[in-house]
Amino acid sequence: MTGNESEPKYPHGKDGKSIFWYYNNIDEEVTPEFRKFLTAYSKVPDEKIILLVYEMAFDGAPTNNLYAVDIANHRDVGYDMFEDRQTFQAHFIEADILHPSQDLTALNSTVDAIYISKVFHQWDWATQLAALRSIIPLLKSGSMVVGFHAGAVGAGFVCYEKGGLTMGLHDEGSWTKLWEEAGRETGTKWDASQVVMRDISELATAKNSLAYLDEDCRLMDFVVGGLNNERLWGKEKNDFDKRRLT
Repeated sequence: MTGNESEPKYPHGKDGKSIFWYYNNIDEEVTPEFRKFLTAYSKVPDEKIILLVYEMAFDGAPTNNLYAVDIANHRDVGYDMFEDRQTFQAHFIEADILHPSQDLTALNSTVDAIYISKVFHQWDWATQLAALRSIIPLLKSGSMVVGFHAGAVGAGFVCYEKGGLTMGLHDEGSWTKLWEEAGRETGTKWDASQVVMRDISELATAKNSLAYLDEDCRLMDFVVGGLNNERLWGKEKNDFDKRRLT
C-alpha cells in the first residue's frame, strides 16, 4: 500500500457506511434509465440505490452476480484497501480478452452489462475489433457496454504516438464505425452513438502530468446498447460462436 498509512482509508458517515477516499473523483451522476437498470439488477428499492457500486454492496446488492476480468491479479490489493475479503463476493477471472480462456467463455450469453475503461485506447483498430469479437458473445440480448477511454475530437480514428506512448484514439464517428464492423462480424447490431467528450485533464495527478498529450485529446465516456439483438441472437450468434472455436 502507498500513501499515509496513519490516515483512514476512507471516512465513515453516521450510518457507518464507508465513503471512499477517492469519492470525489468518481462520477456520481446516473441517468434515470441507468438507475432503473441498477434497481432491476440489484433488487434494491430505487430510493436505496446508492450511486457507487461498493455502497450498493453495503445495501445488500448481490455482489456474487459481479464478474471482474483482468489479465493479472489485482484483487488482493483491493481486498486490503477496502477490507472486504469476507463480504465482497464478486468472481475474479484472470484472462486476456484477446485470447479468452474457458473460464471467460463459460459466461457467454449471460452478462447484462459490461463496464470497461482505460482499455481500448491501448490498441490499434484491428486489436480493438478482436476485443469486441470476444466481448460481444458474453452479452445477453438487450445488454449494454459502458465505460471511458482516451479519445480525440474531430479526427476519426488516430494512431497517436508521442514520447514513447502509443494509443488508438476515436472520435464519435470512428467509435460508431468500430461497433458497426463488430456487429457485422458477430451478427448483432449496436448503438454506439451515446458518447460524451470530457476534458482529459481530469485524469491529471499533477499540474503538468498530462502535458505530453495534444490539445485534441479528450476522455470519451460511452454507453453502447444492443439493437434488436433478440432476433439476431439466435442462429447467427450460434454460428459465430462455432467459428470462434474452430
